[in-house]
Amino acid sequence: MEYQKPRKLYQQGQPITVKDIGLLAIARNSHEFYFNIPIEKCVWGYGWRYAKGEHPLLSFFDVDQSMDEFYKNYQPSNTLEALTLGLDKRFWHSLELPWHFDVESKLDVKERKYGQNQHLGPVSVEKLEYEKYRLKKLIQSIRENGYNPDKFGYPNLHICGYFLLKDNDFLFYIEGGKHRAIALVELGYTSLPVVAIPEPYFISHDVLTGLAGIAYPTPALPIVQTIFESYFDLQLREQRKQLVADWMRRARGESVVVF
Repeated sequence: MEYQKPRKLYQQGQPITVKDIGLLAIARNSHEFYFNIPIEKCVWGYGWRYAKGEHPLLSFFDVDQSMDEFYKNYQPSNTLEALTLGLDKRFWHSLELPWHFDVESKLDVKERKYGQNQHLGPVSVEKLEYEKYRLKKLIQSIRENGYNPDKFGYPNLHICGYFLLKDNDFLFYIEGGKHRAIALVELGYTSLPVVAIPEPYFISHDVLTGLAGIAYPTPALPIVQTIFESYFDLQLREQRKQLVADWMRRARGESVVVF
């Protein structure tokens, strides 16, 4: 196992702000630090926040069957549909986030959807039960042993991700350690100790404009901007909350009123 020097806690654990992001982005030694992100600023998958009543997999700890309902009812065919909850009908070709650009070819929508994508259904019975088992074991382990990411060993030292920046607002997209983040929120953490990955360190409208014609065709930029904006859209956030509440009611065997 490769040894890596433990990181230092940034600003004595004070929750990070937009100003801190700019400083960390240019600091030569930013890789030496981890920092705390308020959970209301942390986001999973296609726009779900890491908060009770907003994260589909957090509901599992209240009602086991809610996870079944999530994977059964949330099966978008592409990223635009996933983030706008099907309200935007323009064509988009992939379940990948458009700024996740690789030189190598990616799995097509069908392969990705029926693979190991934990952000949407459908999943096999085996995969569903494994997700439940994994979260239960994580909760148990952290309760018994505490949470010290430096003990996990390389390369899983910390929950990691990157920033989404819009005007004076930001979100932190969790790329690695998603299950640990869920467990910590369930255990009462109000902020998550994380590190930022260097590529991409942050995504903004300027970055998306620079990727046009490289990561995606230039005419697709308006759709890419919509995908980005959907993470910050307060109306969509409320609709996601409603979906989580509906899945919880179904899991309890209660009727769901459709307006």
